[in-house]
Amino acid sequence: MSRAPRLHHPELPTVGETVEIAGDDAHYLLRVLRLRPGGRFVLFGDGAAERVAAVTEILGSDRLVARIEESREHPSESPLRLALAVGLAKGAKLDLIVEKTTELGVTEILPFEGARSVVKLDARRAGERAERWRRIAREAARQSRRNVVLAIADPGDLGSVLARGTEFDRRILYWEEAERVEGPESEDAPRSVLLITGPEGGFTPEEAEAARRAGFEIRTLGPRVLRAETAAIVAVALAEARWGDLAR
Repeated sequence: MSRAPRLHHPELPTVGETVEIAGDDAHYLLRVLRLRPGGRFVLFGDGAAERVAAVTEILGSDRLVARIEESREHPSESPLRLALAVGLAKGAKLDLIVEKTTELGVTEILPFEGARSVVKLDARRAGERAERWRRIAREAARQSRRNVVLAIADPGDLGSVLARGTEFDRRILYWEEAERVEGPESEDAPRSVLLITGPEGGFTPEEAEAARRAGFEIRTLGPRVLRAETAAIVAVALAEARWGDLAR
């Protein structure tokens, strides 16, 4: 069952109960994977538990009934609560960031519009983009065998991100003009970290100073200028390797 297809289902049924699967999820099981009665798949919610289900009845091309056969634990979450605030970027760059940082273990993404953001979204478009990113996060969680789908906020501004800093043990803003290069340290591992990476245009000195006043460390990822999507993924990978479970 380790390679059984996986579906996100926030409210997991108990063993012996039946569940109806419809819409895109049923289409995926029936038309893409061609499951038939007796075929098994896994439902995961928002914790370590997951359920093994078997198809009992096919009600159409996009509807089926399955019975829950087994409950099991699949601990796949990092011990580190890791949030990523990322500047809005053009095209599919945010799609890539959401997908790859979900795979790496991020628990929350906070998109924001910075002073140098090329992308500007009104409320309607911001909500639509956030829904798209949430769909991508669910699919990435399914693929990477995570049992928790990360939270994605509607896009805000940098000030709203900085205001969240007090919720975290460690707060870091990455800026290409910073003097302090990211590297290993000997301090006790934090249990929660908020990372901020910028849009394509980077941060202004005023934004970096506002973050410093809000208690954020201002660091750089090295001597080379990284693309927005590269910087976000690298920052997350470094945090998980130092304080999470990436290196285990």
